[in-house]
Amino acid sequence: MLTGYGAFAAAFPGFVVGYYTTTDGPLASAGSVYLNVGMWMVVSYVAVAFIVAGLRMSTTRVFILLAATAAGLYYWFAGDAITTAFAVEGVATWAIRVAGIGLVVYWLGRAWLGSVETARTAVSQPGEQRSHGPPAGGIRAAR
Repeated sequence: MLTGYGAFAAAFPGFVVGYYTTTDGPLASAGSVYLNVGMWMVVSYVAVAFIVAGLRMSTTRVFILLAATAAGLYYWFAGDAITTAFAVEGVATWAIRVAGIGLVVYWLGRAWLGSVETARTAVSQPGEQRSHGPPAGGIRAAR
């Protein structure tokens, strides 16, 4: 969370919420738009920082959860925006939301299990040698 990428990932769910909760207005209201989006980004970053510090989660899992959260929020808000733009509100809004959240849950499951599998293969069995790339001296030294 201390790198630029970490700060961006932690604040991005707040950006999504801030973007979709901002009302369209004249140019004179631009300051309030930036303030609203910025406020949601700060709230998101602070909430993620407290959760990560409290639960001591691995960065891999934190990024997986942040991506799923941002995508889920996007589909939640976009369902309404899309159906409003095409004047097919009602059931279509919920269909887009459910389909989007379903895709996010599917992706989250695969990513989470992939992180578990990666962690499992990163731990060597006793007596087992692991290769961490080419041997000392490069690939030619291995021939």
